[in-house]
Amino acid sequence: MKTITNINNKETMHIGNYQRVLRIISGGPISRVGLSRLTGLTQPAIGNLTGQMLADGIIEEAGKLQEDTGAGRRPVLLSLTPSWGYIGCISIDRDEICAGICDLGGSIVLSPCYFPYPDDVEQTLDLLCDTLKDMIRTHLPANSRIIGVGVIAPGPLNSSTGMMINPPSFDRWNGLNLLDEMRKRLPWPVFTEHNSTAIARAELRLVSSEKYRNFAIYFINAGIGLGLVLNGEIYTGIDGIGCEIGHTSIDVNGRLCSCGNRGCLDLYASTAAVVHDARRVDGSLDSWRKIVDRAIDSCDRFCDELLKLQASYLAGSMINLDNLLTLDAIIIAGQATYRGEYLCDKIRRRISRSLAGSGRVPDIRLSSISGHTSLSGAGAVVLSQFFYNELFLSCGLTI
Repeated sequence: MKTITNINNKETMHIGNYQRVLRIISGGPISRVGLSRLTGLTQPAIGNLTGQMLADGIIEEAGKLQEDTGAGRRPVLLSLTPSWGYIGCISIDRDEICAGICDLGGSIVLSPCYFPYPDDVEQTLDLLCDTLKDMIRTHLPANSRIIGVGVIAPGPLNSSTGMMINPPSFDRWNGLNLLDEMRKRLPWPVFTEHNSTAIARAELRLVSSEKYRNFAIYFINAGIGLGLVLNGEIYTGIDGIGCEIGHTSIDVNGRLCSCGNRGCLDLYASTAAVVHDARRVDGSLDSWRKIVDRAIDSCDRFCDELLKLQASYLAGSMINLDNLLTLDAIIIAGQATYRGEYLCDKIRRRISRSLAGSGRVPDIRLSSISGHTSLSGAGAVVLSQFFYNELFLSCGLTI
């Protein structure tokens, strides 16, 4: 396999241009003239590159530009061929474990398969990998190209080594090298990442970079994770460990967390925390969805107050984060997106009151990711490696 270190300068430039043009095409149909304008490459150079891509089958012609350009024939549009390659997607979380498959365009093409947690971590990994291999063998066309497998899990997770480092409320996984274990079990390239960072990658593919160059993802499930995009780039932290907003304290004298800290945001504003507080009063409120449904459909005052308090805790955390980073948007993902405008509206009102004097309030909105958020994040990890890094060189393209 070629690597960046064993190719010459001319090849490096060609590969860089190929990847750059392919990334632009992956954003939506575009003409050769449009590619030339965006890249600064000559039209003959663009013609050569797109000719290679068409021969490789990784792009296809997608009809002609509809509007009349006034320059004779309407330009032919080029688009990515999503079925050119597929990605295995695995998500391991405190709430659930699941596997699925997405295509080169990042769309989930096979509905996720969920599992209850086996008693043993090794059994869990075996089950996930065996299921993914069976999904690929059974549901994809014969000889489909598998680009790689993305595996995401709660942090702290060293994405560089795949080591899970004492993840709170996830004791059995502490010290596990997730990357090594998955590579033992799967025949394709495997990449691991902190789940919230991965979801920020998936979101970045969907949002307008002109509108949002600095945004945060609050991934709200049984725990609360944070993914950050700063100046249009994913922020991964040292060794790709990412950010642990759920374990920042909102009450230094508050509840003791399993991480050793007191008053962690997880303990007050995660879906699990809200359900815990609800069940102490009403045992029938045993799920996040029931609480939200009762607040909205039955105008239940108790459930509404629970969500208002959750929104207050989240808004306090978001205000602190925005004061540090000056964000364009704060985006909510995870279980909290269920009928999520109700919670979003409460957060907006709290933030607007606090930041109104600054003359700038970040957009508070729900994630743009449709379908299964975690699996989209796992797919985005591999897509990032393909479109930007050396994985691209191992996929049989004529470069």
